[in-house]
Amino acid sequence: MIAIFRQPRADIDVKLERIYFRPGENVEAAVTILPSESFTLRHCSVDLVCVETYYMNHSEGSPSEHKRDLERITEPLLANVEVLKGESIGGVVQFEVPRDAVQSIFGEATRIVWEVQVLVDVSRGRDLHRIKGMIVSGQPPVGSSLGRQESESKHGILTLSCPEIMISAGGQVEGRLELQTYREFSVKDIRVQLERTEWAMDKKLIKTVAEGVLHGPDRLAPNQLLQWPFSFNMPNGALPSVKIGYSGVIWKVKAIAACGLFSDLVVEQEIRVFAGYSTADKLRAQ
Repeated sequence: MIAIFRQPRADIDVKLERIYFRPGENVEAAVTILPSESFTLRHCSVDLVCVETYYMNHSEGSPSEHKRDLERITEPLLANVEVLKGESIGGVVQFEVPRDAVQSIFGEATRIVWEVQVLVDVSRGRDLHRIKGMIVSGQPPVGSSLGRQESESKHGILTLSCPEIMISAGGQVEGRLELQTYREFSVKDIRVQLERTEWAMDKKLIKTVAEGVLHGPDRLAPNQLLQWPFSFNMPNGALPSVKIGYSGVIWKVKAIAACGLFSDLVVEQEIRVFAGYSTADKLRAQ
C-alpha cells in the first residue's frame, strides 16, 4: 500500500473514438487505470468540461492568467475499490455535447477548450488526475444574410454593402463600397480592411488580417457617386465568431475614407465566421 499523503504510482489512459465533435453528438470515453502499486480508490469520476482562459490586470506587471468552467458534466465511474498492483481497472462513460456548446477556440487572446477530465479520489493519498483534449466545432451557417451599413458627415455618405455576412473559414468576403460626396474635399486614400478582435477580460488584441486600397490620394468633386467592389479571402484557420463569458472573437469589414485634416469617414460591418480546424489545432487539443 502507499504511504500516507503520497500519490500512488499509476497511469490513467483515456481513449476517445475521435477528437472532433459537433453539438448534440455523443462522446464515448474509455478510461483505464494502470497501477504500479496497490491503493484504495474511494471514487473515480469522469467530467466533460469547457474551460475558458481569461486575464486580469494588476497595478504592476503583466495580466495574470485565470481559468474557469463554462460547462461541466460529471459521470461517476468507480467507487470503493481496492486497486491491485499490475491489475488494470476502468470503464466507459458517455456524454452528449450540449446542443448550445460554444466552439473550441485557440486564439492569441481568446482560448476556450473542451476536455475530458478524470479524477481518482485516493484514500489516504494524493488524488490522480488525467486530462484528454477534444475539439468542438460549430454548425455550418444556414441560409444567407445581407449586411449594409452607412456613415455620414458633412463631406458625404459612405455605404458598405456585403451580400453575405455568414462566412465559413476559407470562404470569400465580398462587397461593395459607395461614396456619395456632398462637397469638394481631399482624401489621402479610401481603403477596406478585414479585421479580427479577440478579448479575454483584460487582454485584448485587434489585428488587421487583410487590407486593400480602393482609391489613392485625390480631390473629390461635389455630388459625385463613387463605387468600388472588394473581396477578401477568409483564412482557412480563421477563429470562429463568439461572445461568451469574459471572452469573444469578432470579425468585421471596415471601410475608411481618410480625409487628412478632417475627421475620417469610417463604416463597419460585422461578419459572422464559422470555423473548421487545422492539424495545428488538433495537436493543441491533445
